[in-house]
Amino acid sequence: MNRTLVALVIAAAAACRDDGVVGIDVPGPNCDCNSYFPTCVGASWTYAVENPQTGVVTPKTFSITDYSDPGRLDFDLYGFMAFRQRRVTDSDSKDSWLIQSPDGLQLIWLIDDWFDMNGRRTRTEWYDPGKLRMDESPDHTVVGATWHEHYTEHHLEMGTETIVEHQIDWETRPSEVHDPFGETLCEHKLDIASDSPVPVDATYCFARGVGKVYELTALVSEEALLDWTAPGCAQ
Repeated sequence: MNRTLVALVIAAAAACRDDGVVGIDVPGPNCDCNSYFPTCVGASWTYAVENPQTGVVTPKTFSITDYSDPGRLDFDLYGFMAFRQRRVTDSDSKDSWLIQSPDGLQLIWLIDDWFDMNGRRTRTEWYDPGKLRMDESPDHTVVGATWHEHYTEHHLEMGTETIVEHQIDWETRPSEVHDPFGETLCEHKLDIASDSPVPVDATYCFARGVGKVYELTALVSEEALLDWTAPGCAQ
């Protein structure tokens, strides 16, 4: 991820504010129904997640809950507007803050807070300069397109910080058909982390006006979209 790009995104988002107050919620931008990842307050996605080792299937839901200032002074993440995403599974939950590039074609993760079933924060991960969620810029939606990403993950757990470097190779793969969504944009990543000898090998497929409809992470999980809401977009 390009540090200059993320800095420009945050600066642009900060310039849109006129209150200067941390934590003020506003409705935020509408979902772009032409996007492969329509992002707006009220959007949600529920998946069936299968563990390939056990065959057990569990639910996982993501929801965009607000558009506000993250207010994270401890990580210098404040004074700009971002999307807050809530992820809930049968074993834990996670709050994430994401921003879009000025042209709306890249979605970028800034920070994740993980919680146990009692609501107790168990760990925090923040990403310098940010972690790419998906990229639908014209150069990267062409089959065969490749690009490289690098970011630093700061992992905070039980008062201890661990720093992990990520080197990621992305490739746009041929479209896959996932009913009832039809053809999709599929992006593959190979994530080599400095703390693991085994890279993360994952493919994500997105449908226009819907979002992620399928994910396969080798040896870890397979996800299929069950239900979704993208306010203002046909379903």
